[in-house]
Amino acid sequence: FTEQVEVTGLFSKDCTLPCRFPPGHDEVIHWSKENKIVHSYYQQKDQLEKQDPYYRGRAHLFHENIPSGNASLKLNNLTMTDEGSYTCYVGTAQDRTEVEVLLRVRDHLHEVEGGHAVIPCERGNDTVSTDGFSVVWTLHKNGVTSVLASFNGTPHSDQPRVQIDKTDFSLTLDYLTADDSGEYLCNISTPLYTKLTVSTLHV
Repeated sequence: FTEQVEVTGLFSKDCTLPCRFPPGHDEVIHWSKENKIVHSYYQQKDQLEKQDPYYRGRAHLFHENIPSGNASLKLNNLTMTDEGSYTCYVGTAQDRTEVEVLLRVRDHLHEVEGGHAVIPCERGNDTVSTDGFSVVWTLHKNGVTSVLASFNGTPHSDQPRVQIDKTDFSLTLDYLTADDSGEYLCNISTPLYTKLTVSTLHV
């Protein structure tokens, strides 16, 4: 009997692949993907000689939780290549458990119609000084540029369904349609610098 779980992670973020087993002694834990060894643990410690180099330093067990039946795996800095089916095998002196985890990785800018998107805006490390600080979000599409929202001490939306966050200046789009696909430009200007972030949204 193999339990199946589906997990969705975000590109470049961390993600936990769940795997629980009836607690027992002499745990042997093997995480694999297709025929690659992602992580192995036995004799009370990580055994990484045969670990696939792609996962080196990116795959971790929660050691303090293993005795209570938790063999979940944390993957750092997800890439699109991490997508796929993972198998967690746990053997103890008493039991054997197998869990299959299907991992999907989403880039936060690939969104579905009717959903919402949050598009980040990169900014310098300075604290926001209100003097001369402004943010403008525009959409560039088919050679036409339209202003979506701006922040100049207070947030202002020029279009329906659009909101600008007043702390990190990210742009939230609600009730997406295919027409929302395009290049989103966030332009921050201060007396010291200007910074432009371009994000492409696919709906």
